[in-house]
Amino acid sequence: MGHPLTIGFLSFEFPVETGGGGIGTYLLQTLRVCPDDCRMVVIAGTRQPEPFWESDQVFRFPCSNWQEYNERLPQHFDALHAQLHFDLVEGTDFRAGGLPVRRSHPEIPFVVKLHTPSFLIDTLQYQPLSGWSRWRWTISHWLRGRHQPQPKGPQRAAYADEFDILAAADALHATSKSIATKLASLGMITQAQAAAAPVFPYNYNLSAFLGIPDADMEQSPVVTFVGRKEIRKGVIEFAKVVDVLASEFPHVTFRFIGNATAGLHAGETMDDHLRNLVGGFANVEISPAIPYDQVRTVYATSSILVFPSHYESFGLVCAEAMAAGRAIIGSRRGGMADMIVHERDGLLIDPFDHHAFTESVRRLITDINLRRTLGLQARSRAIDYFSPANTIDRQMKLYRELIHRHEQKSQSA
Repeated sequence: MGHPLTIGFLSFEFPVETGGGGIGTYLLQTLRVCPDDCRMVVIAGTRQPEPFWESDQVFRFPCSNWQEYNERLPQHFDALHAQLHFDLVEGTDFRAGGLPVRRSHPEIPFVVKLHTPSFLIDTLQYQPLSGWSRWRWTISHWLRGRHQPQPKGPQRAAYADEFDILAAADALHATSKSIATKLASLGMITQAQAAAAPVFPYNYNLSAFLGIPDADMEQSPVVTFVGRKEIRKGVIEFAKVVDVLASEFPHVTFRFIGNATAGLHAGETMDDHLRNLVGGFANVEISPAIPYDQVRTVYATSSILVFPSHYESFGLVCAEAMAAGRAIIGSRRGGMADMIVHERDGLLIDPFDHHAFTESVRRLITDINLRRTLGLQARSRAIDYFSPANTIDRQMKLYRELIHRHEQKSQSA
């Protein structure tokens, strides 16, 4: 088994105070399954004026964002390392969380978990000016006597730290095959790094969702989008599908549940935009996010869950819906394609293929037996996919192997 390990996780985000998104959820779940022969410590941010131990696994120090976190991290890490003697630390690709520690402590094995770096997020969300928009940009700046070039989208120089942390890591750990391939295609990592990155899902306890009873909505199916309402989640593509199907199936309820980001036009939210697209249908519901401890009620009252992301490195809500035994339509553009076997555990679609997307939703609405079969298979798949052997056991094995290689390298130097 080897000697007990002390692992440090470096992230501004950690629930509840500084975020409960993908990174925070991964860290929280990992702490919950920490083996007996290991101590895991998350070093996170806080808006409190003084550093403090939130628990024996979570240390927080004052900072208000990722940039301040990295700036102030070294002094707090050094003090903790003097006490705890970290055997390995893990940082994040997003905002290069932990990069200063990598630079100041090359003797400590350093892993970067591939979540989704901001360079990738901004690249996905960038919409180049086209047609009249280009002319309007040029004319407006000309009238003001300015000769400013048109936006070119995310530029590598502005994300140098993310590129640097990926290049400096001793190992990259991926949540899906897709994320490593995607980063290689953007030039953030090499093809060799992508090929070498081990792939294993988040440590995730799905027990709260496994107990949800099978949906009994044969007469009045409910089709639900749940997640942040933003462009890259495919919410607009789903709205276009709903615009076709809502009148065709007036007995079916179509739901949009989640926090709304900015809409497509100045001054509007995404909820405003959705209401303009489909708000006129009586069987369409547009709702805000609900507390996480109530999320299981969303799955319990849904027949079909739709996750049409433009890109998703993993997809936690998809995992929850699978465990709940619901019929799922997921995006083949990203990590959901690792989780779902098409036509066995769910249906995979390209969110930009409007016809195929629409037909997939129509197919599940009209075929209750298919919904039930896919739901049962999805639950079985989730139990296997998120088993300890495929998650924390593998993660710890990879940590120990990296530490061993690092020790051998140091001894031979």
